[in-house]
Amino acid sequence: MIYMVFFLCLLPVFVLSVFSKRDLVFLFYVFVVLASFFVFGFSYKAGSDWFHYHAYYEGGCAGYPFDLGFEYLCSGFNLLLLDYWVFSFFIKSLYLGVLAVFIWRTGVPPLVAFISCVLVSFVFLDNMLRQQLAFAFLLLSVLVMNKSLLGVAIFFLCACLFHVSAVFFIPFYFLYLSFHFRLSCVVLSVFAFFLGLMGLWGNAFLSFLSFLEGGYFSRVLVYLEFDGYPVTLGHYLRFAILLLFCLFDCYIRRRSLASGENHVWRVLSSGVILMLFYEMVFYEFSVFWMRIREYFLVFFMTSPLFL
Repeated sequence: MIYMVFFLCLLPVFVLSVFSKRDLVFLFYVFVVLASFFVFGFSYKAGSDWFHYHAYYEGGCAGYPFDLGFEYLCSGFNLLLLDYWVFSFFIKSLYLGVLAVFIWRTGVPPLVAFISCVLVSFVFLDNMLRQQLAFAFLLLSVLVMNKSLLGVAIFFLCACLFHVSAVFFIPFYFLYLSFHFRLSCVVLSVFAFFLGLMGLWGNAFLSFLSFLEGGYFSRVLVYLEFDGYPVTLGHYLRFAILLLFCLFDCYIRRRSLASGENHVWRVLSSGVILMLFYEMVFYEFSVFWMRIREYFLVFFMTSPLFL
């Protein structure tokens, strides 16, 4: 509830920003982001996973098989004798700060995009410290995509050190580079959608992946618990959005070929198409779908503002 009150209090700032010059919008944006640091950064007892993270931190960063990067970061804060709330505040503020920079760099109305992304990510902001760190590094890799392939690789590897699910971001880079790869993803999504409706997808997919069990893949496959998730109206609507995005992608690509490649659109469309591809393929694996979609919601919420 406090989050809704927080954003209602920010409505006057949002209205003022709509009618302000970009320099003033930047000041409003910084104010909102810093206020979000305070509201979300100090809310470490929200949700459910905070208890496990708190126990892990208070136990000297031992007792849970967390990712290597997270273990070292936790140990570093422990060595400095800092309280858990400082550790939690650092992670959430880092994530929000990187998210804010990414949104500003897209050129869309920043306050609308930032507030929209945060409003739909309460669970992500409250529960998933490791995944927030991973996503911060993934966004940094996207920010340097036009400048340094080495930077992309370094940031991606850092993301994997904090949460193994970052490996599912890998197709994003290929989607960004190739329109035909994006189109192929849409086609595969269509097949997965209709196979799912016929009840032929979930169990068959698990059988196909069974040979990957053990070792590194066992940590990834732990999220693939088949739930037989019921198909909702929202699932149909997001399937329609996927097809619509494919049409937009075709149109903007044709227009961009004459005026130069549109970097921002390729970034946003790649994120949206990959998110909806994962939904069509993994919709019936609700734990995985809940976790993985958080990596792509920022693209999904920002792309309409760009269009």
